[in-house]
Amino acid sequence: MLGNILKSIPAIPEFILSVSALISLVIGTFKQKKIERLTIGTTILGLGFLCVLLLLSDKSEQFFWNGLFIHMPFCVCSKIILYSVSAVALFCLFSFLGAYNIKQFEWLIIATFSVIGGSVALSSNHFLTLFIGLEMSHLSQYLLVAADRDNQQSSEAAVKFFTIGAISTGFMLFGMSLIYGFTGTNFFNTLFYFFWDLC
Repeated sequence: MLGNILKSIPAIPEFILSVSALISLVIGTFKQKKIERLTIGTTILGLGFLCVLLLLSDKSEQFFWNGLFIHMPFCVCSKIILYSVSAVALFCLFSFLGAYNIKQFEWLIIATFSVIGGSVALSSNHFLTLFIGLEMSHLSQYLLVAADRDNQQSSEAAVKFFTIGAISTGFMLFGMSLIYGFTGTNFFNTLFYFFWDLC
């Protein structure tokens, strides 16, 4: 049954994480006291549920949305690792928020969107999907680096990170255009067979 659900909604892990983050944001807007514990608990439980869902899902190779999105065993294993590590990292982030006296609960939600971006990048079968996932993850990470606004080192690190990220994004887009000009496609599975035939 879970495999059929995943077939009908290929991006169900990303969808569940997005909805949970938005619900936490709405709840936190109206109930700001002690919302951090509720947010971190909901997110960690959601990540654990998604790991179980992926373990029980159909792991056969499937393509969705005109080949932009792929579901295969490698993606499933990578997402399980990502969600497990992210759950531990979010718990550590919650501890550091208290240590640095950062009271805003929004930082936990921003970290969740960084996980969503990484999940989208793992399931991408096209450079466009990969770019969207990486940029969603990077934009969230820029904000997390600059979370401690009173710390000069945090602000400096955020500016440097943003500058390096912008330059690397430009190089990545230029490389994508070169690959498309050389091969005529940006789909990963098509590129595999293209370069396989060259060898």
